[in-house]
Amino acid sequence: MKLLDKRILVVGTAVAAFSILGCERSGEYGATPSTGKTAGTSGDRSSGASSAESASTVGDTTITGQVKAALLKEPDIKSTDIHVETQHGVVQLSGFVNNQAQIDKAASVANTVDGVKSVENKLSVKE
Repeated sequence: MKLLDKRILVVGTAVAAFSILGCERSGEYGATPSTGKTAGTSGDRSSGASSAESASTVGDTTITGQVKAALLKEPDIKSTDIHVETQHGVVQLSGFVNNQAQIDKAASVANTVDGVKSVENKLSVKE
């Protein structure tokens, strides 16, 4: 495996892992906004995230990491200028790139990632 491919794999894996850890800490185990109580300690989990929401978040976080890693592999795209968010399999790309070709390529790359249902391309060309 080439050195660049290994670096991209490590970066993508790290992004996904840190994103998952961040979701765990701010979700189920954090204070709930409505009561200020810590979810899961009193037996009342109605204000915490449901299992389906948690599974979706983990899946979305993984998709986000995979899209970022795929964008990093593209030499024609300055992926550090692209912000990626995923909600229920819908990937949103935002930020500024150099030209329309990069906008089109970024959307195309994002669509190739497993689990992506659709891409909302909100990228803009730098002026």
